[in-house]
Amino acid sequence: PEVIAFLTSCGERNLQFLLNPKRIDKALQELDTSADGEVDEDEWEIAIQRGLAKRVEQLQEARARRERAAAAEDAQFSAEFLNLARKIFDMMDVDSSGSLDRGEIMKAVKSNDDVIK
Repeated sequence: PEVIAFLTSCGERNLQFLLNPKRIDKALQELDTSADGEVDEDEWEIAIQRGLAKRVEQLQEARARRERAAAAEDAQFSAEFLNLARKIFDMMDVDSSGSLDRGEIMKAVKSNDDVIK
């Protein structure tokens, strides 16, 4: 299972093709760059490095998508929060003076049904 799982997810198509009897000969031909009929450690390592590069690129793309989604969520939350903050201020600023005095704040939090309910 470990070999199959690794080859399936390694990111290098020729290594993945080693699991497919119909494609194994072509995969071995591609991997065996010295054409000696065998895949040596250096040839294996080259294929592994290609697979690693592809997997890292995929991870980076996924991370970037998550970061964009998180940034959009943050922006939406910020906009909603700021809009609500403005609405709350306006609800408490009953004289529309652009400032809140002690009396307005006390009245708003004790008796203004729009504020306390």
